[in-house]
Amino acid sequence: MKDRKGKRIAKPVFILILIAGIAAAAWYYTRPAPVNSVYYGEIHGKAYDVVVRVPGMVTDIYFEEGDMVAEDETVAVLDDTAAKAAYDKAAAAAATVKAQYDRAALPARDQEVAIQSDAVGQIQSQINALYNSRKKLETTISQLELANQAADDLFELKKDSYDKILVLYNEGIETETALQKAENEMNAAEKSADTGRLQIEAVRNDISVINAQISALSYQRNSAREGLSLVQEGALDEDLDILLKQMDLAALDMNLAAYQLSLYQVNTYHGGRGGVRQFRSR
Repeated sequence: MKDRKGKRIAKPVFILILIAGIAAAAWYYTRPAPVNSVYYGEIHGKAYDVVVRVPGMVTDIYFEEGDMVAEDETVAVLDDTAAKAAYDKAAAAAATVKAQYDRAALPARDQEVAIQSDAVGQIQSQINALYNSRKKLETTISQLELANQAADDLFELKKDSYDKILVLYNEGIETETALQKAENEMNAAEKSADTGRLQIEAVRNDISVINAQISALSYQRNSAREGLSLVQEGALDEDLDILLKQMDLAALDMNLAAYQLSLYQVNTYHGGRGGVRQFRSR
C-alpha cells in the first residue's frame, strides 16, 4: 500500500519538472538578441541622463553596462582634435602677450641699453658716411658743370668758326681741307659737351640714390632712438595699458576655447526621470 502511494506522488513531480525545463529552453532560444554599441546604465535611488552637446565621433567610453555613474560624471569623449588645436593656439597667444607685458614692465637693464645704443650709433655712422659720399659727389658735379660750360663755350666757338669757313669755302676762298678741319673740331667740341652733360646726369642719379638711403636709414635711426628711450625709461603707462587689454582679450579667447573643448565630454546630469537611457557610438 505504501509503495503504491510513493509511485503516485513521484509521477506528478516528474511531470512538473519536465514542464519547467521545456519552458526554460523555449525562453532561452526565443529571447531578443542583444543590440550592438548600445549601452544601458541603471542607478538605484537616483536617475541620470547622458547629455551630448555637440555632434561627433565617439573616441573613448569610460563605463560599461551595469556600472554605477555619479552626477556630472564624464562617461564618454567625442573626437576633440580640432577643439584641442584651437585651445592650444589660444593658450600660446595668451602666453606670448603675457611675456610681452612682463618684459615691458621690467626696469631698464644696462645690457639692453648698451645694445640699443650701439644700434643707434651704427646707423648714425652709416648716415654720416653717406653724407660724406654725397658731399664728394656734389663737388664732382660742380667741377663737371664748370667743365661742361667750358665745353659748351668751345662748341659755340668752333661752330662760329665752321660757319665762317663755310661761307669762305662757298666763295672759293677757303679750301675743302680747311672746311673739313673746322667741321671736325666743331663735332668734337659738341661731343665733349654732350659727354659732360651725361656725366653730370649720372652723378645726380647717384646723389638721388644716396638721398633715398639716407632717408631710409634716418627712419631706422629714429625708430632705434625711440626703442632706446623705451629701454632707458621703461614702457609708458599707455603701452602697458594696451598690453593689459590684449592680455584680457587673449584670456577670453583661451577661456572660450576651453569651454568649447569641454563640450566634447559626454557627462551625466541629474535628470529625475529614467536612468542612463541609451548611449550609441557610431
